Amino acid sequence: KCAAIALAPLCPAGVRILLDDTAFELRRVDSDLRKYHEALGLTDEARMSFWSGRGFGLPALAASRKELQQQQHAVKLRIATAQLHMMDQWMELEVKEADQDRVLQAQSLAQERGGPIEELRALTVETARLEAKIEGRREIMKRWQQCRELESQIQDFEREASDSARLKGSSVTLLREEQSRKGFRRKKARLLEEILVKIVEWETQNAERFLHKGVAIREGIQQDLEETKEMGGLTLVGAFGSQHDDSVGSLGSLVAATAVSASGAAAGPLVSGPPLAASVAAAAAPVPGGSITMRTL
Repeated sequence: KCAAIALAPLCPAGVRILLDDTAFELRRVDSDLRKYHEALGLTDEARMSFWSGRGFGLPALAASRKELQQQQHAVKLRIATAQLHMMDQWMELEVKEADQDRVLQAQSLAQERGGPIEELRALTVETARLEAKIEGRREIMKRWQQCRELESQIQDFEREASDSARLKGSSVTLLREEQSRKGFRRKKARLLEEILVKIVEWETQNAERFLHKGVAIREGIQQDLEETKEMGGLTLVGAFGSQHDDSVGSLGSLVAATAVSASGAAAGPLVSGPPLAASVAAAAAPVPGGSITMRTL
């Protein structure tokens, strides 16, 4: 059509047809271009720089078409990058294959409905949702790590407190140990409460259970918190397990204990460490030349 117009005699009517056609095409291209600018998040400054510098008439139309092609390529590249990022997020969150298929089907429907722009928008929403899940999970794991470090300190303390020779020449050692146990108990209970709050928030926001290695751990942490408050500090090393062997760390201990409970087996307390009787015996060990009254926290 444009070629036919270009061959028309340069009479006023032919010029008017050419100008009208150019203006119509320019409006169409500009409409598509604005959609791509919005989808790519171009700043107002960048948009104004293009609009003001493209000229008028046929030069403006040529510049807009070139810009549109560039933005279309940029959107395709952004889609490919977002898809790779989403796959990384799936791996970190251990998303099930069935859930992945549902997301891919939704992306395909978005592309059919609105082309590359709609597909990019759907991908942007999904990756943002996954990123929020990951950030929430990292916050939970951060506090979990703090609890692991605290229990490592507790284990070191209890190891030193199990030596009866520590009581020689000091009448305040047991009192200091009792105060230390109270401090450890308060810190551990506070961390466990923070973890529980974060898990509940995460589960509410995402409408799913918080899993670690495929096992829901909230109930195990709740049990550990209750036992930490009830046991009075006789043994404070709970569901987080041994800290000196990374292959059998706190996460593995809690996940294993929770899995046994969920499977219907006899689920014992999630508190590891020395038996209660041994702890009492060690704390009540006699001191040469005197006696000790054993107190619990």
